Amino acid sequence: MLQGCYKCLVFKQDMLMLLFSVVAGAATFNPNNKKTMSKIELVEALQKELGLESKAEATRTLDAVGAVYLKVLKKAAKAVKKPKKGEAAVKPSVVAPLPGVGNFYLGASAPRKGRNPLDGSSVNVKAKKKISFKASPSIAAKL
Repeated sequence: MLQGCYKCLVFKQDMLMLLFSVVAGAATFNPNNKKTMSKIELVEALQKELGLESKAEATRTLDAVGAVYLKVLKKAAKAVKKPKKGEAAVKPSVVAPLPGVGNFYLGASAPRKGRNPLDGSSVNVKAKKKISFKASPSIAAKL
């Protein structure tokens, strides 16, 4: 489930940080380590862009927006039912638009047979909920 999945939460946090770095226009690119903007850099960019007096205000703003999106995604995840064996996957649908930047989509994959790449044996892959993000055409054109 998305609620207890640490990797999903880290992904969501990283995605929000990347989105805000694009919106703030302060994304940094270091060709040596290809590192994206850190949270501190993002907070500083938000503080400057919004004209906030302190970094604490910018941090609270960033955390509040992230919490709102996480709440919306969790609510939508409860409504998406995982398909049973033999059923088709649930097509992704928009659950959290980020105006001018893109949309978050939520769907579910059906259970299937997979292959262990180490020994070639057949394994059963469980159905799971999936989250994805698609940038808006205006953002994609600017990149």
